[in-house]
Amino acid sequence: SNFSNNLSVSRRLKTKGAYVSLRLRQDHSNSDNNSLFNSNREIFGDNPNVEIQNQNIQSNSHRDEYGVTGSYRNLLLSNLFYSFSYEYSNESEKSERRVLDFDENTGEYSNINENLSNAFSIRSNKHIPKAGIRFDDDTLTISLNAGLNRTELRTNNLIQDINFENDFNIFAYNGYIAYRFKNKARLSSWFRNSTQIPGVSQLQPVTIQTNPLNITTGNPDLEASFLHNFSLSYRKYDYKTRSGFGIYSNFT
Repeated sequence: SNFSNNLSVSRRLKTKGAYVSLRLRQDHSNSDNNSLFNSNREIFGDNPNVEIQNQNIQSNSHRDEYGVTGSYRNLLLSNLFYSFSYEYSNESEKSERRVLDFDENTGEYSNINENLSNAFSIRSNKHIPKAGIRFDDDTLTISLNAGLNRTELRTNNLIQDINFENDFNIFAYNGYIAYRFKNKARLSSWFRNSTQIPGVSQLQPVTIQTNPLNITTGNPDLEASFLHNFSLSYRKYDYKTRSGFGIYSNFT
């Protein structure tokens, strides 16, 4: 089940193009799953063996997220605006995965497999302050924004009693430039970066044996990954004749 809502409030200021806004959001989700897993693995070689997995896998998770974003923009010079924004979000999640082996004596799935079971509580805080400038007239538009994305991740492994903390400080930027020609053509460019923070299963220093043929161990020293994107387009369209053409390219 999922439930989310957003509340946005904004007000125009006396200066043309100036405003202040506030946005509140929340998101809640729950999931439950119960499944049976049966697998036979035959191993050949010097030590041949047959491994049988007959298990009942029960998993559930609960996630809550709250966020607030405030933005402010005002005029600095003629056609030149400056802006500030700050975003804060708090996310908490609890998840549990219980793996029960089949007991041939009782005919029930009653033996908990601690190697394949896990339970976590996760808390994440994000702070994202940003600043930007924008120039806009009849011919040229330039928009530049930059900020810091700070993520504080706290994880507790409830079964193996392992706690770890990870903090990520990431510089983020994006921009847009457009030039309008007199012949109604338009040259535009976008550029931005994006990041991917490692997931909990990648960071936790715990051996995961869910699949005995693919055993993994997390690395708490992993860094975030980065992508830089640049796009360029040229478009010309005549509304009178309803004809035109465009060229677009993208590089990542």
